[in-house]
Amino acid sequence: MYGRIESAWKWVQDGWIYRTTVPANTSATLHLKTNSIQNILLDGKKLKKGSGIQSWQKEGDEIILELGSGSYEFQITK
Repeated sequence: MYGRIESAWKWVQDGWIYRTTVPANTSATLHLKTNSIQNILLDGKKLKKGSGIQSWQKEGDEIILELGSGSYEFQITK
C-alpha cells in the first residue's frame, strides 16, 4: 500500500551483507543473526541510532532493529 519493501543478502569472506529498502511512511523490524551490535556496520560505519535506526535490542543470538523508511546496507561480521 505504501510501496515496495526490498531485501537482498549475500555471503562475503568475513560475514554477509544485507540490503533492504523500507518505503516512505513505513517502518520495519529487522532481525539480524549475530551476538553483538559491534558486529554490524551500516553503510560501512559503526551502527548508531539515527540515520533511520529508531532503536535496537539484543534478544538471544539476534539483534533486533527498528527501521524507519529508507535504504540500508548492513555488513554483519563473524
